[in-house]
Amino acid sequence: MSRGRSICKPWILPAVAISMVFAGCSKEAGEIIEEHTDWAAAGVDYAGYYASAQKAAGASDYCTAITASAEGIELKWTSGDVLELPADAVYLRISESGSFIYEDPSVPGGIDLGIIADVRDTWYEAPEIGITGDGCLSIAGEPTDIPYSGICVADCGKYVWCRFGDETVAVPSEIHEWFNPPLPKDKGLLKVLFIGNSFNVDATAHLPGMLAADGTRRVLMGRTYHGGCTLPQYDDNYEASDFCSYRVCRPGESEWDGDEEYDTNLKYAVEAEDWDVVTFMEYTGNSCCWSWTEEEKGHINSLIRRIFDAHPDKRPTVMFMLTQTFAAQSDLVSRYFGGDQMAMYGTITDFARNLLDDTCIDDVIATGTAVQNLRTSSLNDDPAQDLSRDGFHLDYGVSRYAAACTVFYNIFEPCLGLDLSGNTYRYDVRLEHSTAHSIPVTDDNVEICRYAARAATENPLTLTDMSGY
Repeated sequence: MSRGRSICKPWILPAVAISMVFAGCSKEAGEIIEEHTDWAAAGVDYAGYYASAQKAAGASDYCTAITASAEGIELKWTSGDVLELPADAVYLRISESGSFIYEDPSVPGGIDLGIIADVRDTWYEAPEIGITGDGCLSIAGEPTDIPYSGICVADCGKYVWCRFGDETVAVPSEIHEWFNPPLPKDKGLLKVLFIGNSFNVDATAHLPGMLAADGTRRVLMGRTYHGGCTLPQYDDNYEASDFCSYRVCRPGESEWDGDEEYDTNLKYAVEAEDWDVVTFMEYTGNSCCWSWTEEEKGHINSLIRRIFDAHPDKRPTVMFMLTQTFAAQSDLVSRYFGGDQMAMYGTITDFARNLLDDTCIDDVIATGTAVQNLRTSSLNDDPAQDLSRDGFHLDYGVSRYAAACTVFYNIFEPCLGLDLSGNTYRYDVRLEHSTAHSIPVTDDNVEICRYAARAATENPLTLTDMSGY
C-alpha cells in the first residue's frame, strides 16, 4: 500500500502511447503463456550477466543510468563500471500512470504496453517475466508482441530488476533520486532511531511499554531530543557538543534509559548503531514547517546524506514523522492561522506532500493526523485542552498512546509482523492540570485510540471523522 503519495513518483515520465506489432510474435486472446526453462540451450552467457549485476547489488554499487540503443542496453553503476547487454535485451520502465513502457530505441518515449504495475509491490518482488509459446515476452501473465531472448531489464524506480534466463537480481537504483531502502522485513533485531524535539518524546513515550507487553525482544530503539529543534538546526549543529540528548530502549526493556540532558550530538546518535530505520520530524510550531523552501529542502537532503554516508554498506530506511498541530485554543493557532486549527493542519500536511515529492523519503508516520482524528472523537471532552497537556504537547495518556500506535503500525507491524490488537499495555494516570493534562488509556477507550492511529496509517495526510466514536 502506498502511504502519503500516489503510487508513482514524479521522476517516472509520461509514456507516449504507441501501438506496435513485432514480426514473429502474435498476441491473440486466450493464448497460453509458457515458461521457458531451457535457457542454457540459447548459448547466451546469462550466468555472466547475472554475476555482474549481483556483484553490483551486493556491493551497494547502485545503478545510475540505463541507455538503450540499436547496439544494446548499457547499465552504469555508481563506481563507473558498465554492464553491456546485447541488442535483443528488453528494457522496460514504469510510466506515470503505473503502466509498463517498452523502451524501443527507434520509438521516442517508448511504447505503452497497457500492463499496470503496483510500484510499491516492485520494492519487494520482481515483476513476473515469462515467455509465450511463440517466443514473446509476457509480463504478469499478460502476453506482449515483443520478441524475448531471456534478458530483461525493468526500471521500477527504487530497483532495477534484471532478468537473465531463469535468474533475477534487484539492483538498487539512483537513476532518479538517492536510494532510500524500503522497510526491512522479518529482521531478527530491528534497530530504530527517532530524531526530533519534544514532539518526538511525545510520539515514542509509550513504545517501550507496548513492546514489553508484546513480549518481543527484537527491537532496539534510540531517541534524540532537543526542545523546539528544527531540522535546519539539527543539520547545522550535527557535530556540535552538548546539542541534544540521546536515550536508548534495549530489547525487552519497558522504559527509555537515561535523561534528557543535552550531552551529545546527532552525529553520535546516527553512528551509535547500524540502524535499520531512522525517522525525523520538523517542528510544527516553527515557520520551517509552514512552507516548503529550497533552504528547508537543502537541510533535509543534507541530513539524509549524512545518515546514508554514516552507513554506506547498509543504508537505513529514512522516514518522516508528521507531528501534531497545536490545540485549537492555543495562541499560536490564533496568531498565525486565524484561530483555524484545520488551516494549520492543512499547512503542515502540504509541507509533508512537498517533502515526499522532493526528497527520497517515501513514507510519512502521521502521528499528527492520528491526534487530529482523535480530536473528532468522544475522547476530546475538554475543548480548552484539546487532547493536549498544555496547548501544544500531547496529553500524557490517550493522545501520546495514539501517536505511539501510529509508529507501531508504520514500523513494527510491517517490519516484524507484531500485532497490537491483543496488546495489554495501558496508561492509568489521570491529570487535570492545565499544564499537565492526562486522559488514561483504558480497556474502554483503547480501541478508539488504535482506530485513530490505523486511519492515520492508511490515510496519513487526510483527516478521518471519528464523531461516531
